[in-house]
Amino acid sequence: MQLSIVSHYYNNVSAVEKMIASFAQMERDFPDYFDFVLVDDHSHKPVPLNMFEGLRNLRVFRIKEDVAWNMPAARNIGVHEARCEKIVLLDIDHGFHRDDTRSLMLDAERLQQNEIGHFPRMKKEKGGWVEINPHINSFLICRSDFMRVGGYDESFSGSYGCEDKFFQVCCRKNGIKRKLMSTMAFVVASATQDLDRDKSINQTILERLMSKPVPRAEKFMTYSWEKIHPKSELSVSA
Repeated sequence: MQLSIVSHYYNNVSAVEKMIASFAQMERDFPDYFDFVLVDDHSHKPVPLNMFEGLRNLRVFRIKEDVAWNMPAARNIGVHEARCEKIVLLDIDHGFHRDDTRSLMLDAERLQQNEIGHFPRMKKEKGGWVEINPHINSFLICRSDFMRVGGYDESFSGSYGCEDKFFQVCCRKNGIKRKLMSTMAFVVASATQDLDRDKSINQTILERLMSKPVPRAEKFMTYSWEKIHPKSELSVSA
């Protein structure tokens, strides 16, 4: 396998279903090229496990602790479990068209160390698909660079916002250059609704962390997890 794709979810069954369908098509077209990793951020409405059947290169993990907005831990666990050096971290409501799979593979092959690749995006509006700005939480990176900046800072876990911004600042201040990829990402699902999106707590944390000359994550891999698919393999826990 040459490229890991890592995503995470909380309760959003419809978005997971769309992502699984995309993974299945990629695996049919390019067997054993992609490694797929999903992390369940302790969903209160668990995704049916039979949804994951049929994908040979998919593994799904679940965070054991019930902590709100634990995307930092979900991403850190996903990268830890990923089998490839080149990794796409993808928001659950994003995806790639089948015709762009080869483009994604080329983008991954061309990405160098000390680079982070962001994807141009399309979103469906009333008049059709329109191009929108890249999102800072869907990107291509080398595992070694992700680990060098300390991954996502789990200081932000428990409240909404700012973890993506701080990760990007850590990359930039540690010499990892932003690069625009050729592959288009598509917003294909809706974000999870009815969640508290007040940023005030994490904004205070961000301001403290940003005061360092060369910022780096303070808290990393502080949560435990278990493998929920496939069941035939032993579970891994921190």
